[in-house]
Amino acid sequence: MLKKIAITFAAIAATMMCAGAQAKVWNYAEVLIVGNSFGGGSYIRLNSINSEDYSFSNKLFKISEENRTIAMAISMAAATSNRQIFIESNIDALDGSQTPTIYSIYLTKELVTSN
Repeated sequence: MLKKIAITFAAIAATMMCAGAQAKVWNYAEVLIVGNSFGGGSYIRLNSINSEDYSFSNKLFKISEENRTIAMAISMAAATSNRQIFIESNIDALDGSQTPTIYSIYLTKELVTSN
């Protein structure tokens, strides 16, 4: 009986931890603006490209501190070469008033095309 209670408690705890974790999604995007705030955070403003699930336009994203230097370099390269980026963010787990965070970023070979 005690073993069943321990297993049940462990299952409940694992479910609660998973529910609190933020989901992350991947999007192709166009870089509009790259910059740093006076408080030390790094931000980029993006438009989504060919995204039906998590479409955004002129959306501000915060860059995670772990990837800050390389993400800024990739963002500036994308902005100056008019190339798309591929990002992993938590945009789907937030409401509209919160700033999503970028956790992974890749520079693609695809050019941004005007529609």
